[in-house]
Amino acid sequence: MKKKMWLIPVGIVAVVILVVVGAMGYMRANSLSFSVGQSLVANNGEYIMVLDDSPVCMSNVNDKEGLFDNIGNGDKILVLHDGINDTYPGKTGAYAVFKLDDGAVSDISKSVLSQLTEMGWLSAEVYKLDNNLYAGGAFEVTGSKVTFINDQTALYEKSLNFDKMDTDSIFNIPVFKFETMQDAEDFIAFFEDEYLSDGAHGDIDDFKDKIKAMGDEYFDEYTVFVMYVITGSGATDVDVHSVYNDGENLCIHVAKTTLEGVGGVTVMSGFLYTVAIEKESVKNCTSFDADENNF
Repeated sequence: MKKKMWLIPVGIVAVVILVVVGAMGYMRANSLSFSVGQSLVANNGEYIMVLDDSPVCMSNVNDKEGLFDNIGNGDKILVLHDGINDTYPGKTGAYAVFKLDDGAVSDISKSVLSQLTEMGWLSAEVYKLDNNLYAGGAFEVTGSKVTFINDQTALYEKSLNFDKMDTDSIFNIPVFKFETMQDAEDFIAFFEDEYLSDGAHGDIDDFKDKIKAMGDEYFDEYTVFVMYVITGSGATDVDVHSVYNDGENLCIHVAKTTLEGVGGVTVMSGFLYTVAIEKESVKNCTSFDADENNF
């Protein structure tokens, strides 16, 4: 009897092999596979699996209760799924989801987070990427009403992002950078006659007064970016939505809103918005841009 005891482990191994082979055959026949990635929850409640730099939206194929329970942003997950559609984000059907380890949003590819935020899948207020995506009060913003003129060619040509747009662009916004008070004074001197004559507007200060109030010491700590934003007839005003900064590229995202104490404008108007960011965080940036409704 003892001599046949060895048959027990052999039988167990054989059963395991048969189960594995059967499972692999079933998966192959149904185009199923396992993938390891990181999880994200979109604004609309959909769950996303991030595979390297590729986000994939997961649907609950069998309406399995609790399929995504206890899965948080950035968690490492193992997913049994069917084929992935070639879209951005991709799409796949999930059959089983296993949490392997806790994670955080900062563990996910920054390029993926930035793209999904700009496409509206993620909220900039929620998915703040360390020093890469500023939202809310992470930067200082002031606005000033200035003269609207039809010919904006000179202003566009002197902007930092002129190569990214033309004078008819409705998405990109001309942006300028002040490292010192002298930079600001040079800007005012160049554009004063045509642009900077309207002064205060509601609770929004006069641009020249706002710059003078900053003083030289302010520029020791902050780099000040200035955007010229046009609001159409009957449109609401605008404000800064978020600022993306990966250490080399900086982009200021603008959203339509109503600034406190101002309300909507009823005629074509021009506004100058200053966005102050700590010098240390932008000192190595070489590419600058600003845009509207692109987040």
